Amino acid sequence: MNKFFVILLLLMTLLSCSDNKLTFNGSNITDAKLDSYFELISHSGKKKNINDFKGKVVAIFLGLLIALIYVLQQCLSLKKLNQI
Repeated sequence: MNKFFVILLLLMTLLSCSDNKLTFNGSNITDAKLDSYFELISHSGKKKNINDFKGKVVAIFLGLLIALIYVLQQCLSLKKLNQI
């Protein structure tokens, strides 16, 4: 069983070394002047901004917010369908 996974790993490694010319289909934001200032409410109810995290790596995840907005939109559309 272990030999199978080793062979599979080696095969996948060899296949990933091909000369495929992959193209970048996104937006190059290397030279963009992005404003990194933010102000949010923490879980304890205090206002936090970028200056509170000086010298630290900061990552803000807004995925839950996007999912919540999607669910609310679906609920509103279902509500409209029930009124018809």
